[in-house]
Amino acid sequence: MQHEAMNGHAPAPSERFRPHVFRTLSVGAAVLALAVSTCTKSAEPEGDSSADTATPIRAVVCSRTMWSFDHYFGTYPAAINSDGPRFTTKPDTPLVDGLTPDLLAHNPNQAQPMRLGGNDQQVVCDQDHKYLDEEKAFHGGAMDQFVEHTEVATRTPPTFSRPGMVMDYYDGNSVIALWNYAHYSMSDNSYNATFGPSTPGALNLVSGQTHGVTKEFLQDGRVFTTGEVLEGAGKGRGTVIGDPQPFGDECSTRDQVQLSSAGKNIGDLLKVKGVTWGFFQGGFKPTERKPDGPAVCGAAHDVGTGLGGTGKKGALPFGTKDDYIPITSLSSTTRRRRIQNTCRPAQLR
Repeated sequence: MQHEAMNGHAPAPSERFRPHVFRTLSVGAAVLALAVSTCTKSAEPEGDSSADTATPIRAVVCSRTMWSFDHYFGTYPAAINSDGPRFTTKPDTPLVDGLTPDLLAHNPNQAQPMRLGGNDQQVVCDQDHKYLDEEKAFHGGAMDQFVEHTEVATRTPPTFSRPGMVMDYYDGNSVIALWNYAHYSMSDNSYNATFGPSTPGALNLVSGQTHGVTKEFLQDGRVFTTGEVLEGAGKGRGTVIGDPQPFGDECSTRDQVQLSSAGKNIGDLLKVKGVTWGFFQGGFKPTERKPDGPAVCGAAHDVGTGLGGTGKKGALPFGTKDDYIPITSLSSTTRRRRIQNTCRPAQLR
């Protein structure tokens, strides 16, 4: 099998070193875990083999958004070793499917891919990942207009930026944890047929589509944001193409949506087979609750603190797929809010 399952999108040879907008399956934001039953076994003495879990996990899918496979693994498994921790390839490590030197030196995009490395290039911001912009960048499959349509090259220090940034990549000297993990975890090609940011990717990961919006809401009677949902996409319901947040989240001040519970997703199919499952992700829960009931959402995360910080703080709930559907959504008091910052250090991605 091809050595690329963790990233989620194993590009064909003609795509290498063009940013990919398909949602990725890699170490990162969310985990879908499958088990045979709910956990009911109590704790037992250490060293007792009978203390092994009664819920063996059959599969774990790690999902991350925002960045392409090439941004992390474009030259995998070969690192330059000119800075950062040294990365040494194991002799049996397969090459990345489709990697060609020609795409490094003669890329059809306006900018050639450049390596990111060293302490001053570790904190970067997301490039444009709006649905329509990514579709234009793909240019009917030519994969040659990423600079024109998805480039975000100007940022304030300590965030690093330069022209052509959307084409750039890290190697194992910066993302050594991901490269070490990749040796044991990447084993398959995985494709995802949707453009856009986190929410469509998370929904599509488990549902195979993002249609079925039945409710749209924005606080204080404001008009729902244009571009989050493609209205009237079929059966009187909309299709998610932007980053709306799940309806009912008490900490949300943005656009919120709810999807129909009539559509089938992987959770429904697993339940029929008697297989329990869960969708987990890092983030924050409300820090406290006011005397009259409302939640206080005071938790924050300063990105890149060890490298000077970016001032980007906060956590957003989008990306939690099951919170968008009424029958699987968590209550506002138990929902964990996802850490969702657009600028982050390479080592933490």
